[in-house]
Amino acid sequence: MTITTLGLQNFTLLLAGLINLTMSILVFSRGVKHNKINLYFSLLTFFNFLWAFALLLANIFSNNALAEISYRTSYLAAVGIAVSLFYFSLYFPYKIKNLKLYNNVLVLIFSAIILVFIYSKWHIIFFERGLNLSNWLIDYYKPFYVVYSLFFLSLVISAICFLVSRLYNLESWLKRRIKILLITIIVGLVFGVYFDLILCYFGNFNYIWFGPIFTAFMNIYVFYLIFHNKEK
Repeated sequence: MTITTLGLQNFTLLLAGLINLTMSILVFSRGVKHNKINLYFSLLTFFNFLWAFALLLANIFSNNALAEISYRTSYLAAVGIAVSLFYFSLYFPYKIKNLKLYNNVLVLIFSAIILVFIYSKWHIIFFERGLNLSNWLIDYYKPFYVVYSLFFLSLVISAICFLVSRLYNLESWLKRRIKILLITIIVGLVFGVYFDLILCYFGNFNYIWFGPIFTAFMNIYVFYLIFHNKEK
């Protein structure tokens, strides 16, 4: 197996992945057993690292089979990002509510089913990686792609709604921070969905490296809030 020379796009994916991995390790090291914020943020940043790293490997592997597995893994990472953000929003900056048992079960069951299908013909029917992103040929099973996209969006939008609901009962200084966090999440969501979900659906893979950049900026701000809160 040979690996091609890293270009600007691959370097950007590598950098975004390493930034997220560093944040994941640092927050995890602060303790996650009794701190759900640390737990879910460390998972969020880990899956962001996995997303960027999987796209990087899919782009540089010369072996088509390995490239395909890596590319499929990026969709697994995206599910992990959505689920982690969903649960993170329930606890940040304080716990808002207890989900019913059936809600947790549904999230886990749907996630498990989707993760299995990601590595099957129910997701990608045909995959052939060219020498650069403009030459990739990927044929999706469109009904599953729509279900996958709706599941991802429902979790992320629910997370945004949970954070918005907090704005009515917070002190002004914390309310400003939540508003900025919401902006970073929405920006990351819009650009991530556009470059890595919508464009890919229509066969344009030239900009898949943009998505991890915007989510890295989002996570950097959350990282700042965790390490510079008033309870520190």
